[in-house]
Amino acid sequence: MPDGQDALVRQLGTEIEHTYNRESGAGGTYRFVMKPNIAVQLRDDTVTQAIRTIENRINELGVAEPVVARQGGGDQILVQLPGVTDVARAKDIIKSTALLELKLVEAGPASSKETLLQASGGQEPPGSEVVPGVVERLTPGESPSQTYWLVQKAPVITGRDLRNARPSLDEYNKPAVSFSLKQDGAVKFGNATGANIGRQLAIILDNRVQSAPRIDGRITDEGRISGSFTQQEAADLSLKLRSGALPASLTYFEERTVGPESRPRTQSGAGLIGRPFIGPSKIDRSWFHGLGPT
Repeated sequence: MPDGQDALVRQLGTEIEHTYNRESGAGGTYRFVMKPNIAVQLRDDTVTQAIRTIENRINELGVAEPVVARQGGGDQILVQLPGVTDVARAKDIIKSTALLELKLVEAGPASSKETLLQASGGQEPPGSEVVPGVVERLTPGESPSQTYWLVQKAPVITGRDLRNARPSLDEYNKPAVSFSLKQDGAVKFGNATGANIGRQLAIILDNRVQSAPRIDGRITDEGRISGSFTQQEAADLSLKLRSGALPASLTYFEERTVGPESRPRTQSGAGLIGRPFIGPSKIDRSWFHGLGPT
């Protein structure tokens, strides 16, 4: 440890002791374990925020009288969507984390991590990280190739800086997502793009590079996300970005699609957790029972 840093480390340790229990280890190391009461509070806050985000997304879908509620007082969430027929799309919209980050590119794309990191001796340079990306399909039915990018860890802006997102078209008349930024985000974006003209900016969604356009000039309050989107995918991504990112990933524990004649049975179907229940082809309600942050 550099001279004069030991006192700083002890001070930082003291400041976080209200959140973590500190344990001394061998060789002057410390181990920090989150206190049980703080962990419970963090989980409770995460579930509350997840419910709020899911409600925002469902409201954008225009579902009549949906139900989004904590199930059993724990970390499970019950979602009921009356009248929804495209269950797969609804599940994707609800579950997607939709974490958007825009980061400056240091190198790439490359076909493998090893190739990407050759210039740095096979290690990620300080302040940088490797992020996977997918190139566009060249012909219908062709599988996309895996690529990798080296980007700065610190994002220029994130989804929290967005004011709005909407489906649009790119310069090739293909589906895209246009977004506008809040005032603080516009200032950050303008400063970063103005100082890095000629460099690439990776548009990263849920830890995957969607595209990495070159910065041709200073950009302030608007931008566009392009990629191999369909019109429906562009519309759904706009919805997810407008509603905000989920605070944690979600896991489905149970799914039921039911019709009017089977409704009384499903009301008492608590024993079906973890097992799919497929009802009549005429859909009255879609239940997503027991989503839990992981």
